[in-house]
Amino acid sequence: MRNLLDINTSFAADLGNRKYRVQYQQDVDPALKETARLKEELHRTGGSKDYVVAAQVPMVVLYNWGQEDGINYFGRLDQHQQMKLFRRLNDPEFKKLRVWDGHLGMEDTN
Repeated sequence: MRNLLDINTSFAADLGNRKYRVQYQQDVDPALKETARLKEELHRTGGSKDYVVAAQVPMVVLYNWGQEDGINYFGRLDQHQQMKLFRRLNDPEFKKLRVWDGHLGMEDTN
C-alpha cells in the first residue's frame, strides 16, 4: 500500500544557463479515496461531538497553493493567511478535498 504522503521529487539543471528546476509529483488518488471514505463515515455516524475532520489536502496541492498565494502553508498562519486557505477549501472546485460540508472560516474582515 502506498503512503498518502508519497512525493516524488525530480531535479533538472541547466548548467550552461545556471538554472534549475525542482518538480514535485504526488498520486493524489489515495488521498481522495480516503477523504471520500471519511466523508461517508461522517455522514453515517454524525461524527464526534468534539471535532470533525474538515478537509484533507494532498501535500503537492498545498505546496502549489502556497506558491500561487505567496504563503508557506506548512508554517504558522496568521488570520489573513488562514482566510485564504479557507476560501480555497470553501470553493466548489475543491469539493473532493472536503470531508465536512459546512462553511470553513470566520467572517472575512478584508
